[in-house]
Amino acid sequence: MMRRRDSPLIERDQKPSKGTQIFATFSALGTSFPLLMFGRILNGIGTGAVTVVGPAYIGEIASPSIRGSLGACFPVMITVGNIFVFGLGSVIFSWRILAAISATPAVLCFICMFFNKESPQFLIMKARHQEAREALQYFRGKDHDVSEEFVSMQAFVDDLNQKNGSFRDLLLPHSMKPAAICCTVLFFSQVSGMTPMILNLRTVFEEASTGIQEDFSTIIIGVVELVFTLVSVGLVDRVGRKLLLVASSTVMCLSLAVLGAYFYLAQQSQEWARETLGWLPLTALILYFAALNAGFFPVQYILIGELLTPEVKGVFGSISIMVSSISGFVVSISFEPMQNAIGSYGTNWFYAFMCLLALLFSVIVVPETKGRTMQEIASYFGNPSAPTPGGTGATQS
Repeated sequence: MMRRRDSPLIERDQKPSKGTQIFATFSALGTSFPLLMFGRILNGIGTGAVTVVGPAYIGEIASPSIRGSLGACFPVMITVGNIFVFGLGSVIFSWRILAAISATPAVLCFICMFFNKESPQFLIMKARHQEAREALQYFRGKDHDVSEEFVSMQAFVDDLNQKNGSFRDLLLPHSMKPAAICCTVLFFSQVSGMTPMILNLRTVFEEASTGIQEDFSTIIIGVVELVFTLVSVGLVDRVGRKLLLVASSTVMCLSLAVLGAYFYLAQQSQEWARETLGWLPLTALILYFAALNAGFFPVQYILIGELLTPEVKGVFGSISIMVSSISGFVVSISFEPMQNAIGSYGTNWFYAFMCLLALLFSVIVVPETKGRTMQEIASYFGNPSAPTPGGTGATQS
Protein backbone atom coordinates (compact mmCIF):
# COMPACT_ATOMS: atom_id res chain seq x y z
CA MET A 1 0.00 0.00 0.00
CA MET A 2 2.88 2.30 -0.81
CA ARG A 3 2.62 5.31 -3.10
CA ARG A 4 6.02 6.88 -2.83
CA ARG A 5 7.09 8.51 -6.10
CA ASP A 6 10.47 10.15 -5.58
CA SER A 7 12.42 7.01 -6.43
CA PRO A 8 13.69 6.88 -10.05
CA LEU A 9 12.85 3.20 -9.98
CA ILE A 10 9.14 3.90 -9.95
CA GLU A 11 8.77 7.57 -10.81
CA ARG A 12 7.38 6.71 -14.23
CA ASP A 13 4.92 4.28 -12.73
CA GLN A 14 3.43 5.62 -9.54
CA LYS A 15 2.08 2.23 -8.50
CA PRO A 16 4.96 -0.13 -7.71
CA SER A 17 2.68 -3.08 -6.98
CA LYS A 18 1.27 -2.99 -10.50
CA GLY A 19 3.97 -5.40 -11.72
CA THR A 20 2.91 -8.09 -9.24
CA GLN A 21 -0.75 -7.59 -10.16
CA ILE A 22 -0.05 -7.88 -13.89
CA PHE A 23 2.15 -10.95 -13.37
CA ALA A 24 -0.55 -12.74 -11.44
CA THR A 25 -3.03 -11.88 -14.20
CA PHE A 26 -0.66 -13.06 -16.93
CA SER A 27 0.00 -16.26 -14.98
CA ALA A 28 -3.69 -16.98 -14.62
CA LEU A 29 -4.52 -16.18 -18.25
CA GLY A 30 -1.23 -16.98 -19.93
CA THR A 31 -1.32 -19.60 -22.64
CA SER A 32 2.31 -19.53 -23.75
CA PHE A 33 5.75 -19.61 -22.18
CA PRO A 34 6.79 -16.13 -23.49
CA LEU A 35 3.63 -14.60 -22.01
CA LEU A 36 4.35 -16.18 -18.62
CA MET A 37 7.96 -14.96 -18.76
CA PHE A 38 6.78 -11.45 -19.60
CA GLY A 39 4.49 -11.52 -16.58
CA ARG A 40 7.34 -12.84 -14.43
CA ILE A 41 9.58 -9.95 -15.51
CA LEU A 42 6.86 -7.46 -14.60
CA ASN A 43 6.51 -9.19 -11.25
CA GLY A 44 10.23 -8.84 -10.63
CA ILE A 45 10.10 -5.12 -11.42
CA GLY A 46 7.06 -4.53 -9.21
CA THR A 47 8.30 -6.65 -6.31
CA GLY A 48 11.77 -5.14 -6.48
CA ALA A 49 10.37 -1.60 -6.42
CA VAL A 50 8.12 -2.34 -3.43
CA THR A 51 11.01 -4.00 -1.59
CA VAL A 52 12.97 -0.75 -1.73
CA VAL A 53 10.16 1.82 -1.62
CA GLY A 54 8.24 0.16 1.22
CA PRO A 55 10.97 0.43 3.88
CA ALA A 56 11.92 3.90 2.60
CA TYR A 57 8.34 5.15 2.90
CA ILE A 58 7.94 3.68 6.39
CA GLY A 59 11.23 5.19 7.49
CA GLU A 60 10.12 8.67 6.39
CA ILE A 61 6.59 8.74 7.81
CA ALA A 62 7.18 7.04 11.17
CA SER A 63 8.25 8.81 14.35
CA PRO A 64 11.57 7.57 15.79
CA SER A 65 9.90 5.78 18.74
CA ILE A 66 7.93 3.38 16.52
CA ARG A 67 9.87 3.45 13.24
CA GLY A 68 11.56 0.12 13.93
CA SER A 69 8.31 -1.64 14.84
CA LEU A 70 6.55 -0.34 11.73
CA GLY A 71 9.54 -1.30 9.60
CA ALA A 72 9.41 -4.83 11.03
CA CYS A 73 5.80 -5.12 9.85
CA PHE A 74 7.06 -5.19 6.26
CA PRO A 75 8.80 -8.61 6.57
CA VAL A 76 5.87 -9.81 8.70
CA MET A 77 3.60 -9.33 5.72
CA ILE A 78 6.13 -11.11 3.47
CA THR A 79 6.09 -14.10 5.83
CA VAL A 80 2.28 -14.08 6.01
CA GLY A 81 2.16 -14.02 2.21
CA ASN A 82 4.54 -16.97 1.96
CA ILE A 83 2.51 -19.05 4.40
CA PHE A 84 -0.70 -18.07 2.60
CA VAL A 85 0.63 -19.25 -0.77
CA PHE A 86 2.24 -22.40 0.67
CA GLY A 87 -1.05 -23.27 2.34
CA LEU A 88 -3.04 -22.72 -0.84
CA GLY A 89 -0.50 -24.71 -2.84
CA SER A 90 -1.07 -27.77 -0.64
CA VAL A 91 -4.79 -27.88 -1.49
CA ILE A 92 -5.00 -26.19 -4.90
CA PHE A 93 -3.25 -28.09 -7.64
CA SER A 94 -4.04 -25.75 -10.54
CA TRP A 95 -1.37 -23.09 -10.86
CA ARG A 96 -3.78 -20.91 -12.86
CA ILE A 97 -6.29 -20.81 -10.01
CA LEU A 98 -3.48 -20.20 -7.53
CA ALA A 99 -2.19 -17.30 -9.63
CA ALA A 100 -5.68 -15.81 -9.95
CA ILE A 101 -6.18 -15.93 -6.16
CA SER A 102 -2.73 -14.42 -5.63
CA ALA A 103 -3.75 -11.44 -7.80
CA THR A 104 -6.38 -10.39 -5.24
CA PRO A 105 -4.00 -8.78 -2.68
CA ALA A 106 -2.21 -6.89 -5.47
CA VAL A 107 -5.52 -5.52 -6.77
CA LEU A 108 -6.54 -4.43 -3.26
CA CYS A 109 -3.14 -2.76 -2.79
CA PHE A 110 -3.55 -0.98 -6.13
CA ILE A 111 -6.88 0.47 -5.01
CA CYS A 112 -5.77 1.40 -1.49
CA MET A 113 -2.76 3.34 -2.75
CA PHE A 114 -5.07 6.06 -4.07
CA PHE A 115 -6.21 6.76 -0.49
CA ASN A 116 -2.72 6.78 1.00
CA LYS A 117 -0.89 9.97 1.98
CA GLU A 118 2.50 10.91 0.61
CA SER A 119 5.66 11.09 2.70
CA PRO A 120 6.14 14.59 4.19
CA GLN A 121 9.76 14.53 3.04
CA PHE A 122 8.70 13.83 -0.53
CA LEU A 123 6.14 16.66 -0.46
CA ILE A 124 8.77 19.10 0.82
CA MET A 125 11.12 17.99 -1.95
CA LYS A 126 8.36 18.93 -4.42
CA ALA A 127 7.84 22.33 -2.70
CA ARG A 128 4.37 21.34 -1.50
CA HIS A 129 5.00 22.60 2.03
CA GLN A 130 1.41 23.01 3.19
CA GLU A 131 0.56 19.46 2.11
CA ALA A 132 3.74 18.24 3.79
CA ARG A 133 2.77 19.84 7.11
CA GLU A 134 -0.74 18.38 6.85
CA ALA A 135 0.70 14.94 6.08
CA LEU A 136 3.10 15.17 9.03
CA GLN A 137 0.26 16.24 11.32
CA TYR A 138 -1.82 13.32 10.03
CA PHE A 139 0.92 10.79 10.76
CA ARG A 140 1.74 12.24 14.21
CA GLY A 141 -1.86 12.80 15.34
CA LYS A 142 -4.05 15.90 15.40
CA ASP A 143 -3.05 16.87 18.97
CA HIS A 144 0.70 16.57 18.43
CA ASP A 145 2.80 19.72 17.95
CA VAL A 146 4.80 19.12 14.76
CA SER A 147 6.26 22.64 14.45
CA GLU A 148 9.80 21.82 15.57
CA GLU A 149 9.97 18.55 13.66
CA PHE A 150 8.60 20.18 10.52
CA VAL A 151 11.13 23.03 10.61
CA SER A 152 14.00 20.56 11.07
CA MET A 153 12.67 18.33 8.30
CA GLN A 154 12.15 21.30 5.98
CA ALA A 155 15.69 22.58 6.48
CA PHE A 156 17.09 19.08 5.95
CA VAL A 157 15.09 18.31 2.80
CA ASP A 158 15.41 21.80 1.29
CA ASP A 159 19.17 21.42 1.38
CA LEU A 160 18.97 17.95 -0.14
CA ASN A 161 16.56 19.27 -2.77
CA GLN A 162 19.38 21.33 -4.26
CA LYS A 163 21.09 18.09 -5.21
CA ASN A 164 20.09 15.68 -7.95
CA GLY A 165 20.26 12.08 -6.79
CA SER A 166 22.63 10.11 -9.00
CA PHE A 167 25.07 7.25 -8.77
CA ARG A 168 27.78 9.87 -8.26
CA ASP A 169 26.10 10.90 -5.01
CA LEU A 170 26.57 7.36 -3.71
CA LEU A 171 30.33 7.87 -4.00
CA LEU A 172 30.26 10.66 -1.43
CA PRO A 173 31.57 9.43 1.95
CA HIS A 174 28.36 10.23 3.85
CA SER A 175 26.36 8.19 1.28
CA MET A 176 28.82 5.43 0.49
CA LYS A 177 29.19 4.13 4.05
CA PRO A 178 25.46 3.66 4.82
CA ALA A 179 24.90 2.24 1.33
CA ALA A 180 27.77 -0.21 1.84
CA ILE A 181 26.36 -1.24 5.23
CA CYS A 182 22.92 -1.90 3.73
CA CYS A 183 24.37 -3.86 0.80
CA THR A 184 26.55 -5.96 3.10
CA VAL A 185 23.64 -6.79 5.42
CA LEU A 186 21.55 -7.79 2.38
CA PHE A 187 24.44 -9.94 1.15
CA PHE A 188 24.91 -11.68 4.50
CA SER A 189 21.16 -12.27 4.72
CA GLN A 190 21.39 -14.36 1.56
CA VAL A 191 24.72 -16.13 2.06
CA SER A 192 23.72 -17.17 5.57
CA GLY A 193 21.61 -19.85 3.86
CA MET A 194 18.18 -18.23 4.16
CA THR A 195 16.95 -18.82 0.59
CA PRO A 196 18.37 -22.35 -0.01
CA MET A 197 17.14 -23.48 3.42
CA ILE A 198 13.60 -22.31 2.64
CA LEU A 199 13.62 -23.77 -0.87
CA ASN A 200 15.11 -27.11 0.22
CA LEU A 201 13.42 -27.75 3.56
CA ARG A 202 11.96 -31.05 2.40
CA THR A 203 15.34 -32.16 1.07
CA VAL A 204 17.04 -31.25 4.35
CA PHE A 205 14.53 -33.23 6.41
CA GLU A 206 14.68 -36.19 4.03
CA GLU A 207 18.47 -36.31 4.31
CA ALA A 208 18.30 -35.93 8.08
CA SER A 209 16.15 -39.09 8.33
CA THR A 210 14.62 -37.89 11.58
CA GLY A 211 11.52 -40.03 11.33
CA ILE A 212 9.35 -36.90 11.41
CA GLN A 213 7.08 -36.40 8.41
CA GLU A 214 8.61 -33.81 6.05
CA ASP A 215 5.34 -31.93 5.44
CA PHE A 216 4.72 -31.60 9.18
CA SER A 217 8.26 -30.34 9.78
CA THR A 218 7.88 -27.76 7.01
CA ILE A 219 4.62 -26.47 8.51
CA ILE A 220 6.32 -26.13 11.91
CA ILE A 221 9.10 -24.05 10.33
CA GLY A 222 6.52 -21.83 8.58
CA VAL A 223 4.72 -21.15 11.86
CA VAL A 224 8.03 -20.41 13.60
CA GLU A 225 8.90 -17.90 10.87
CA LEU A 226 5.62 -16.06 11.33
CA VAL A 227 5.70 -16.07 15.14
CA PHE A 228 9.25 -14.73 15.43
CA THR A 229 8.78 -12.14 12.69
CA LEU A 230 5.90 -10.86 14.83
CA VAL A 231 8.18 -10.99 17.88
CA SER A 232 10.65 -8.73 16.06
CA VAL A 233 7.97 -6.02 15.84
CA GLY A 234 7.98 -5.72 19.62
CA LEU A 235 11.74 -6.13 20.02
CA VAL A 236 13.25 -3.85 17.40
CA ASP A 237 12.41 -0.56 19.17
CA ARG A 238 13.18 -1.95 22.63
CA VAL A 239 16.53 -3.66 22.18
CA GLY A 240 17.68 -1.87 19.01
CA ARG A 241 18.70 -2.92 15.52
CA LYS A 242 22.36 -3.63 16.26
CA LEU A 243 21.69 -5.96 19.18
CA LEU A 244 19.07 -7.85 17.15
CA LEU A 245 21.58 -8.36 14.33
CA VAL A 246 24.26 -9.55 16.77
CA ALA A 247 21.96 -11.94 18.64
CA SER A 248 20.35 -13.19 15.44
CA SER A 249 23.62 -13.97 13.64
CA THR A 250 25.01 -15.65 16.79
CA VAL A 251 22.08 -18.06 17.13
CA MET A 252 22.02 -18.69 13.37
CA CYS A 253 25.72 -19.53 13.40
CA LEU A 254 25.42 -21.96 16.31
CA SER A 255 22.28 -23.59 14.87
CA LEU A 256 23.88 -24.26 11.49
CA ALA A 257 27.08 -25.49 13.13
CA VAL A 258 25.07 -27.97 15.21
CA LEU A 259 23.05 -29.04 12.15
CA GLY A 260 26.30 -29.61 10.27
CA ALA A 261 27.61 -31.68 13.18
CA TYR A 262 24.47 -33.85 13.05
CA PHE A 263 24.94 -34.53 9.34
CA TYR A 264 28.59 -35.37 9.97
CA LEU A 265 27.68 -37.87 12.70
CA ALA A 266 24.87 -39.28 10.52
CA GLN A 267 27.39 -39.94 7.79
CA GLN A 268 29.39 -42.05 10.24
CA SER A 269 26.35 -43.93 11.57
CA GLN A 270 22.93 -42.89 10.30
CA GLU A 271 21.07 -45.38 12.49
CA TRP A 272 22.79 -44.17 15.66
CA ALA A 273 22.23 -40.51 14.76
CA ARG A 274 18.56 -41.09 14.01
CA GLU A 275 17.89 -43.02 17.21
CA THR A 276 19.95 -40.78 19.49
CA LEU A 277 19.73 -37.34 17.90
CA GLY A 278 16.65 -37.57 15.70
CA TRP A 279 15.21 -34.49 17.38
CA LEU A 280 18.24 -32.33 16.62
CA PRO A 281 17.74 -31.27 12.95
CA LEU A 282 14.23 -29.91 13.50
CA THR A 283 15.32 -28.19 16.73
CA ALA A 284 18.34 -26.61 15.02
CA LEU A 285 16.25 -25.38 12.11
CA ILE A 286 13.57 -23.98 14.44
CA LEU A 287 16.28 -21.99 16.25
CA TYR A 288 17.82 -20.89 12.94
CA PHE A 289 14.56 -19.59 11.46
CA ALA A 290 13.48 -18.10 14.79
CA ALA A 291 16.72 -16.09 14.96
CA LEU A 292 16.59 -15.18 11.28
CA ASN A 293 13.03 -13.86 11.42
CA ALA A 294 13.47 -12.11 14.77
CA GLY A 295 16.60 -10.29 13.65
CA PHE A 296 18.36 -10.37 10.32
CA PHE A 297 15.31 -10.68 8.07
CA PRO A 298 13.36 -7.64 9.34
CA VAL A 299 16.34 -5.46 10.28
CA GLN A 300 17.76 -5.49 6.74
CA TYR A 301 14.63 -3.68 5.52
CA ILE A 302 14.60 -1.28 8.46
CA LEU A 303 18.19 -0.23 7.79
CA ILE A 304 17.40 0.61 4.16
CA GLY A 305 14.67 2.95 5.34
CA GLU A 306 16.80 4.54 8.07
CA LEU A 307 20.39 4.84 6.92
CA LEU A 308 19.92 6.33 3.46
CA THR A 309 18.99 9.95 2.80
CA PRO A 310 16.15 10.76 0.36
CA GLU A 311 18.37 11.85 -2.54
CA VAL A 312 20.10 8.46 -2.79
CA LYS A 313 17.33 6.05 -1.78
CA GLY A 314 15.98 5.80 -5.30
CA VAL A 315 19.45 5.38 -6.81
CA PHE A 316 20.36 2.78 -4.20
CA GLY A 317 17.19 0.85 -4.97
CA SER A 318 18.51 -0.72 -8.15
CA ILE A 319 21.81 -1.58 -6.46
CA SER A 320 20.14 -3.23 -3.46
CA ILE A 321 17.85 -5.28 -5.69
CA MET A 322 20.87 -6.38 -7.74
CA VAL A 323 22.93 -7.34 -4.66
CA SER A 324 20.09 -9.26 -3.02
CA SER A 325 18.93 -10.97 -6.23
CA ILE A 326 22.37 -11.99 -7.49
CA SER A 327 23.60 -13.25 -4.12
CA GLY A 328 20.31 -15.09 -3.52
CA PHE A 329 20.46 -16.64 -7.01
CA VAL A 330 24.08 -17.74 -6.65
CA VAL A 331 23.51 -19.22 -3.18
CA SER A 332 20.39 -21.05 -4.35
CA ILE A 333 21.89 -22.65 -7.45
CA SER A 334 25.08 -23.57 -5.57
CA PHE A 335 23.21 -25.49 -2.86
CA GLU A 336 23.14 -28.89 -4.60
CA PRO A 337 26.67 -28.62 -6.08
CA MET A 338 27.99 -27.72 -2.62
CA GLN A 339 26.21 -30.68 -1.07
CA ASN A 340 27.69 -32.99 -3.70
CA ALA A 341 31.17 -31.52 -3.24
CA ILE A 342 31.49 -31.10 0.54
CA GLY A 343 28.42 -32.92 1.85
CA SER A 344 25.48 -31.66 3.87
CA TYR A 345 27.67 -31.06 6.93
CA GLY A 346 30.16 -29.00 4.92
CA THR A 347 27.38 -26.92 3.36
CA ASN A 348 25.88 -26.10 6.74
CA TRP A 349 29.28 -25.28 8.21
CA PHE A 350 29.91 -22.93 5.29
CA TYR A 351 26.64 -21.09 6.02
CA ALA A 352 27.59 -21.03 9.71
CA PHE A 353 30.90 -19.40 8.81
CA MET A 354 29.02 -16.75 6.81
CA CYS A 355 26.85 -16.10 9.87
CA LEU A 356 30.03 -15.68 11.93
CA LEU A 357 31.25 -13.05 9.47
CA ALA A 358 27.84 -11.37 9.68
CA LEU A 359 28.18 -11.33 13.47
CA LEU A 360 31.58 -9.64 13.30
CA PHE A 361 30.32 -7.11 10.76
CA SER A 362 27.31 -6.28 12.95
CA VAL A 363 29.47 -5.77 16.02
CA ILE A 364 32.18 -3.70 14.34
CA VAL A 365 30.45 -1.73 11.57
CA VAL A 366 26.66 -1.44 11.92
CA PRO A 367 25.57 1.62 13.96
CA GLU A 368 22.63 1.69 16.36
CA THR A 369 19.77 3.89 15.12
CA LYS A 370 17.13 3.19 17.76
CA GLY A 371 15.31 6.35 18.80
CA ARG A 372 17.21 8.62 16.39
CA THR A 373 15.62 10.95 13.87
CA MET A 374 16.49 10.66 10.18
CA GLN A 375 18.42 13.93 10.48
CA GLU A 376 20.49 12.62 13.41
CA ILE A 377 21.33 9.44 11.51
CA ALA A 378 22.42 11.48 8.49
CA SER A 379 24.54 13.66 10.78
CA TYR A 380 26.25 10.55 12.21
CA PHE A 381 27.49 9.65 8.72
CA GLY A 382 28.76 13.20 8.20
CA ASN A 383 26.05 14.46 5.86
CA PRO A 384 26.62 18.25 5.63
CA SER A 385 22.88 18.79 5.04
CA ALA A 386 21.93 17.30 8.40
CA PRO A 387 21.55 19.51 11.47
CA THR A 388 23.32 18.37 14.63
CA PRO A 389 21.22 19.61 17.54
CA GLY A 390 23.14 19.16 20.73
CA GLY A 391 25.74 17.12 18.88
CA THR A 392 23.42 14.09 18.89
CA GLY A 393 23.99 11.36 16.37
CA ALA A 394 23.46 7.67 15.91
CA THR A 395 25.51 5.69 18.36
CA GLN A 396 27.98 3.03 17.40
CA SER A 397 27.10 0.64 20.17
